[in-house]
Amino acid sequence: MFSLDFNKIIYNVLPHFKRGEKTLEFLYSAMAALKSLNIRFISLTENIKYKLTFSAQTIYLEHTLNDLHDPITRGIYIETEPPIDFIYLFNKPELKPETYLFNNAELSPVYVGNFIEYGSQNHFTVFYPIALPFNEIAQRKTIDQYNLAFKKYQFQSY
Repeated sequence: MFSLDFNKIIYNVLPHFKRGEKTLEFLYSAMAALKSLNIRFISLTENIKYKLTFSAQTIYLEHTLNDLHDPITRGIYIETEPPIDFIYLFNKPELKPETYLFNNAELSPVYVGNFIEYGSQNHFTVFYPIALPFNEIAQRKTIDQYNLAFKKYQFQSY
């Protein structure tokens, strides 16, 4: 899409009576910097297209981590943590279903969690092979690029 043949463009734009050998060589050499810049631009667009193919979905995040950090064995995988069920207490004007708390004698203990406990829960765990040289900063950078803002995670070797 962005690949241009600068030599052909120069040849076609230049009038036929000014297409001397020295004039063409001068213009071709003047375009060398622009050719180099075009090659860098194409490389950058390919890199951005590759990054845009991935998202925060588990399968895509695993694929990205394995591509960047473990391309041979592809041993990095992600497991999602089950959510903690909390009981929330609401005010009557909020029109939420009623929550009943039980006594110890009723043998149905109810745990009302704190917001701090919910906030400290990890949403997923990234498992990596113990033989793999682990660079936490690089892996966190990769995950944070795709991860949703409120999702917490941890690393664990196997």
